Order: sequence, then structure tokens, then C-alpha cells
Amino acid sequence: MMPPSTRIFDYISYAPVEGALLKFFPFRVFADSCPSDCSGHGVCLSMFELGQTAEALPLMNGSHIYGDVGSDETVAWDFESMYACVCDSAWEVGLGPGQRQQAEYFGADCSQRRCPTGDDPLTAEDDTDCEGITAEGGFGLGQAGNICHVDCSGRGQCDHTTGECSCFDGFFGENCGKTTILSFDPFSLLV
Repeated sequence: MMPPSTRIFDYISYAPVEGALLKFFPFRVFADSCPSDCSGHGVCLSMFELGQTAEALPLMNGSHIYGDVGSDETVAWDFESMYACVCDSAWEVGLGPGQRQQAEYFGADCSQRRCPTGDDPLTAEDDTDCEGITAEGGFGLGQAGNICHVDCSGRGQCDHTTGECSCFDGFFGENCGKTTILSFDPFSLLV
């Protein structure tokens, strides 16, 4: 099992919750249990546990609290009645240097897997540089050295069931980030 700092909720949609300091949840919530027991790639936590786990929302610049607005009460209506998966990741997820803004496993049941990342070999800018980039869901900005995850370097198709790339013609490598000088027409880059 990965350490808590390497887990993140999969961003699906915002679900406003009235009367709670944690105003938006960037994950899908389920009653009674999690789907497919998080597919063996995450842990299932109750709303109470989610609200008490700072590592559960690593893309927020700031803290979050579970409970009723204006009250010291820490038990809300959904205390032990709603659950969500916190998906595993082989890399640290967050907004800081060396951290990535997306977890390795994702989906409501953590059944999908991201492919190897890399910078697009045909662009001048670094597509993996997330400095100043707003994290998915709009909660925080990447700091200097923060990494955007780019499946297959943008030069292949990711199979999210296996986490493997299928490279486009002329590109190769685990992350499709390699090419030969003869594999593309340089004039096609001119606008």
C-alpha cells in the first residue's frame, strides 16, 4: 500500500454540500461502500475519514475541515453513510516541486491507470511544466518544479486499462517521447 501522501481523489465533478466547511468534493461519493472495493488500487474511506485526512486533497492550497459551519461539531449527517475511493499512485501527488497534479490510478473505483508521461518531443515548450498551472478542479496553482502528467508525451494513445502507450507512427519508447529525424516532416510544423 502506498503512503497517504501519494494518494489523491479522482476528480469527477463538484458536489456541493450544504452546512459543511468542506464545500466541494472533487471525487464521486457512494452510499455504504466503494465500487469494486477501489479495484485493489486504493482505499475506501467514509466522509468523516475523508474530511480528517489532509493528504486526501493534496491539490488544495490550504486546509479543509469536516463538520458544520460555525460549530465545533465534527459529526455531520454524512458521518458514516457516504464513501469514496482514494486512489494509489507510484509518485507523490500535489502542487509542490517534484510532485504531479494527477495520481497514477484514477476513476471512481481506481480501475484506470495513467500511462508513462513525457514532454512532447515536437514542441519548444515543456508540456510537463505545471508552474502557475491551475490544478484540475481549480483548487490550487502548481509551484516551481511542479509536474503536469502528459500521457504518452502527447504522441500516442493511452490504454487506461493497462497503463500502456500505443505510439503514433514515427514515435517510440515507453512514453512515445522518442522520434527519429526521418519520422516527421519538419515543414508540417510551419504555420
